[in-house]
This record gives sequence, C-alpha cells and structure tokens, in this order.
Amino acid sequence: MISKFLDQYKELREIVAENPELPIMFMASEDCSNPDYCYVITQAKAKIETVAFAEEGIYTDEDELRYEIEAGIASDNPEISEEDLDKEIQMEMNTIEWTKAIVIYIESY
Repeated sequence: MISKFLDQYKELREIVAENPELPIMFMASEDCSNPDYCYVITQAKAKIETVAFAEEGIYTDEDELRYEIEAGIASDNPEISEEDLDKEIQMEMNTIEWTKAIVIYIESY
C-alpha cells in the first residue's frame, strides 16, 4: 500500500530534492473540495512523522488507529469477548506497516 503513495509523489520528491532552496506552496482549485467546505490555504506546516497506511486511512497516531480497528471489529462482531477483541486488534495492528514520511499539515481560514 505504501508504494502507491511513493509513486504518486515521485515527481514532487524529485523537484524538492533538486530545488531545496525554493519555498513549497500549495494551491488548490475549487474542484478539490465540496463547495460548502471550500478552503483557502493560509499556512502549511511540514513535519517528519511515522505514518501507517491502513484500509481505514492514513494515521500518525497509533492509539487512533487502534481505536478505529477496535470499532470496526466490535461493529462486525457485537458479541465478541474482550479477550478475543484484544487478540483481533493486535493481529490487525501487526499487519499494518509504519513508515516515516514528510507530512504537510494544511491550515485554512
């Protein structure tokens, strides 16, 4: 799953590596969001984070991912015991790959 994201941003990584002195600016067209929730990008912060690419989404917080996995398992198996739930969560957590990434947090008005 990680390779999909690496390939998607290959050109961006190359441009940044070749031009480290240039600022990085993000511009989003109106087509990028729901008109009811348009954003004007006012600031972007970049951090190196350890991230997980999971079916549920992309996570930087292990506890948040664990919570989402727990909710999904409990929803699918409402009568599961606490012990079995913990085992299922741990098995799922063990399949998820974590990697370092440059994460860009975009803030709006």
